[in-house]
Amino acid sequence: MLRARATTVLHMMGLLGLAAVLFGCNAQTSNSSSDPGTHYAAAVDTNSFDALLASEPEKPILVDFWAEWCGPCKALAPDVEAIAGEYREKLTVAKVDIDESPELAQRYEVEYVPTLIIFRNGQELTRLVGPSGKQPIVNALTPILH
Repeated sequence: MLRARATTVLHMMGLLGLAAVLFGCNAQTSNSSSDPGTHYAAAVDTNSFDALLASEPEKPILVDFWAEWCGPCKALAPDVEAIAGEYREKLTVAKVDIDESPELAQRYEVEYVPTLIIFRNGQELTRLVGPSGKQPIVNALTPILH
């Protein structure tokens, strides 16, 4: 309860960066949006997400739920991009900005960012909440890709 009130107060004061540090990147405290810029990972939104999941039913899809205001998301972005490039033959990587597509964050119960969800055949296989660095993601992908 105190956390929710403090997050609301900080949000109202426009101190989202401080809120992210104090409480983690809570998906309910965002208000800005812009793509961090990717090369291999595709930005998807509510309109294109379901089509993406259906487009390659056998190929795993790694979806990075992120937000522009989230420092850990920005820190993780180069690792997600590197994985997208290294595994592009075996894996599709997409990024969902939770501020642009809050419906998707809600549908998949994404409460904190970064959250990465791996799908195959439209079904969630696994999720990583707040991974730090590339290795935890690779560890989660290894049994799926081999």
